[in-house]
Amino acid sequence: MLKFKEANLQMNINQIDKIQTIINHLKQTYGNVDKVMDFYEEQRFSQADLCSLAVGLPGLIILTVELGKLFPEENWQEVGHEYVRRLQTLINDGNVYSLSLWSGLTGIAVSTELLACTNKKYLKMKEALHSFILFNLPQEIERATENLHGNVEMLDYDCMEGLAGIGRYLLQFDDEESVSSTKAILDYLVALSSEFDRHGEFVPSWYIPQSNQFLEAEKVKYEQGNFNLGISHGIAGPLSLLSSAYTKGIRVEGQLEAIENIVAFFKRWVQHDDYGIVWPDRVSLEEYTAGTKSGVTVNNESWCYGIPGISHALSLAANALNDVSCETLGIRACNEMMKRPIDIWSIKSPTFCHGFAGLLYLLHKFHLKHRADWDRKPLYDTLEAILSEYDPELAFGFHDYDHGKIQNPGLLVGTAGIVLALISILKHQDYEWDYIFLIS
Repeated sequence: MLKFKEANLQMNINQIDKIQTIINHLKQTYGNVDKVMDFYEEQRFSQADLCSLAVGLPGLIILTVELGKLFPEENWQEVGHEYVRRLQTLINDGNVYSLSLWSGLTGIAVSTELLACTNKKYLKMKEALHSFILFNLPQEIERATENLHGNVEMLDYDCMEGLAGIGRYLLQFDDEESVSSTKAILDYLVALSSEFDRHGEFVPSWYIPQSNQFLEAEKVKYEQGNFNLGISHGIAGPLSLLSSAYTKGIRVEGQLEAIENIVAFFKRWVQHDDYGIVWPDRVSLEEYTAGTKSGVTVNNESWCYGIPGISHALSLAANALNDVSCETLGIRACNEMMKRPIDIWSIKSPTFCHGFAGLLYLLHKFHLKHRADWDRKPLYDTLEAILSEYDPELAFGFHDYDHGKIQNPGLLVGTAGIVLALISILKHQDYEWDYIFLIS
């Protein structure tokens, strides 16, 4: 029997019923491990994909943990164990190629840690993964450090593939070795936040040259390189980790100044449209030198590059700096964002990374923090946008439109992330593990 907190009285009964219908449908899908694995194979997901937190089994394991809490009388521990068994086979066959959070070993460690909280038989696996990450981390930090001052790649430092994501996982642990490793990452991020002399001009060290742009189109667009502002691949991710660590008491020399430097960058590059604050996804070197943004900055409501992710990073920075103006800026940006008509929003997909589920969850977190000061109507409008996309004829209920109107079982750009966001609304709470999005 599905249970939820009665505090959520602002949702109408039709929305509550539809969420329950969706969850009851999709738990049947995810409960059949063989069919899920067959779907992955039919859609030609690689074995490396299956090992990733983004689209693979680690995200589904997290979903089984939450479904087990929602349906304690059902066999979700057994389902989770079967996903773990399949994942172990893939790992043993050599399908994990990095330490990263969203496509590597750290994402697997996150899911195992969550399982170990409810079942001690996973403690040995959890400890083995954690030890491997700690042992191999120094060479990752060394490689990223060597790239500082002119050769930085976003994959060095970002949430998805880089040190900010790994560091946020390590921040969950209080043992001496984990804290020491976290501080080593913080030292790197402090260096990243400083300036360096590029041909006689001092610029932030997170500058990415043309040669290291991720896409060929970006190499054409940014001939002199750029600065990335997003929380998934940009400097908002390091800001989040630096701030969360500082608030927790994990501190290194220069950390507070690093937070201040990054916050100042976001304040400097605030833009405005007819409705309010927007941030560009990137600032070119030419724009940085001129001190002004060329062209029109388009609104973005996504977690990965949009106002919600940046606003949450600023909120975490406000806690570290004890700076009310920083918090106010993020809240104002979100409030103004929700004044834009939904037909001009940049997001179209119901998923988490680029879509409505991510916006829904981040708005929900803001509400949980600010309560009476926060208007929940935009949240329920966002919820309705997700519910309207549900198709009961689809095995996974929803399409991901950002990658060609496909079904995806996974957490980041698939149905698992949508279900987790819906459960959070229904239960009127957020998740401890949402740190994987660098928003807590």
